[in-house]
Parts: sequence; structure tokens; C-alpha cells
Amino acid sequence: MEATEAVGDSAPLLPLRMVVEWSYCPRLFHYMHVEGLMEANSHVWRGRQSHARTDKPGRAQARRAVEPAGEEDAGPPAAWEAARAVALEAPVLGLVAKLDRVLLRDEDGVAVPVELKSGAGPDDDHSAVTLCAGAWDSDAVHVALQVLMLREAGHAAPRGELWYQASRRRAVVELTPTLEAAAYRAVAEAREAQRSVTRPAPLEDSPKCRGCSFAEVCMPDESVALRGVTPVDQGLDDDEAPETLVPTRALARRRLVAAQVEGRSLTVSSAELRP
Repeated sequence: MEATEAVGDSAPLLPLRMVVEWSYCPRLFHYMHVEGLMEANSHVWRGRQSHARTDKPGRAQARRAVEPAGEEDAGPPAAWEAARAVALEAPVLGLVAKLDRVLLRDEDGVAVPVELKSGAGPDDDHSAVTLCAGAWDSDAVHVALQVLMLREAGHAAPRGELWYQASRRRAVVELTPTLEAAAYRAVAEAREAQRSVTRPAPLEDSPKCRGCSFAEVCMPDESVALRGVTPVDQGLDDDEAPETLVPTRALARRRLVAAQVEGRSLTVSSAELRP
């Protein structure tokens, strides 16, 4: 989707968080927004707790200067203010969102979105860092779309920022042509994925699976292994060795769920009378 192309009057605005979930994991997006499943674990609740304050609208003087990457933070200039829980709509882009924090300089309309992440930032040489140094790709897309939404609203948004709370690292997100194209592509793909009836394949050997609340539903390693099994309808003889029905490629199984399951009592009621 190009920057000048509107999604159309009949298309509802897509929540930005849905595009981020698609960019993070298409299979997770399908479970949540096509099949309607909802799962939460400690990681989800920790993220919700860290956003508790930023979800309350407010505005105050910024605590620090807004400087480009590589420059030390200085004292807070009086011209900058920080707004929390900024509601924003972008009809041309087709998105609606509530931004965690926006640093504002009202006299010239400059706005810098700051997205808070409860997890840790990546190393620059990580394979999932291809769009912006110091930021996971899905996070870079998230902030890039916030910048584009602010620009559509009439602000001069030169860049965005990410703050990783676990590693206490700040990443400055500059909108390169590659990142901007990835952001527009994510919106188009997420909108198309809403209409898909085919569940996407699981991620393979991804660190994202380890803390995912859908791990017990998705079973990524097991699902990938089953997809590599020889189909049963390929004319195998009954006396053929069972070794032919093993996965075609080795896959190390990870323990993604708890080793012990909490015991629960199950009571079944029935209206049927039995003698």
C-alpha cells in the first residue's frame, strides 16, 4: 500500500496493535483475530502492568531533551512536553492507535513517539534485526507506523524511539525507505490475513516461542515436526519399516511449557437420568 492510497470508506480502521501482532508472528495473529482465541501468561501480564501508567492520558514537561542517536541526553528544554496515551486515527493509512508517549514541541509541530517495551532489546548482530539497529524488526515496524500516523495528523515527526525496560536501552528509529516500505506492507498483509481461513505455519526454532502465551496451543516444534512427516497416502506397503514415517529432518524439541501441570477437578453434569 502506498502512502497516498486510502483504504476506502467502507474498510474499518485497523488497530495498530493488530498489525504489530501480525508482524511479530502471523500464526499468533491468526489464533487471536481469526479464530478468536485469547491466552495470557506472566509475560503478557507483566507487559500490561508496565503500561498501566502510560494508558492514562496526561501531559507534562519532558524529563530530557530529544536528541538524535549518538548524542548524550541533556537537561529538559522547556519547549518539549510529554503526552501519554495519545489517541490517534489515520484514515489514509487505515489505522487507529493509542500511543504510549509522544514528545511534543508545539511551536513547530514536532512530535516524537516513544514506545515502551517490557522486554529486552536485541544485539545488533541478531538475525531478527534487519530494519533498525538496536530494535527487533516487529518493534521497528510498530514505531515506524506511529511516525507515519503522526505525519498524517499534520505533525513533523522526524523519527521515533523505543525504550526496552528489561535491558534499559533506548533505540532511535529512523524511517529509512526499507523500514517505511516494510511498515506499509505489514498493514496490507495484516488486513488481508483477517480474511484468511488458512492457519499460517509456526515459526521455526524462534526465541519468540519461549515466552509466548500461545505455546501450549500452537505447539510450534511439534507442528513443524508433523509437517515433515511422510504423508500416509503415498502408497507405502503395510510391511514397510515404520522408520519411513519419522520426520524428514531432525528437530530438537524445546520445553516451551511447564514441566508439571496444575491438578484440577472436573465436574460433569448431565440432565440424563440413569437407573
